[in-house]
Amino acid sequence: IKTVENELTNDFQQMIYFEFIGKIVEFDLPAVLQELMEKAHSFIFDSVDEEKFANSRCLINSCMIDNYEIVKVFVKHGFNLRCPTLNMSIPSSKYINDEHMNDEVYKLYILRAMSRPCYIM
Repeated sequence: IKTVENELTNDFQQMIYFEFIGKIVEFDLPAVLQELMEKAHSFIFDSVDEEKFANSRCLINSCMIDNYEIVKVFVKHGFNLRCPTLNMSIPSSKYINDEHMNDEVYKLYILRAMSRPCYIM
């Protein structure tokens, strides 16, 4: 039971952390974001799970508005954009797989963010 309790506490901390990051990005405060990530990042994420840092909504939004300073802080702390291979064929089934990462529109959105100058730099 302690293990489950610790995992739930850690998941809750990570959720709050990402929400807080979102607000910092919204107010365009790269120095505050840098400070938060330097102090709290290793405390919140005891083990590096690359999936948690891939395709962050805050990173994508920062790329789309070419916010170099915010994107630089995200990349420095291990955040990145990844896009699975696009499926160029028409689905053979009438049922479309609407799983988030397999959504072709979402993949194109990620590719568009990846192509922005601030992410390429």
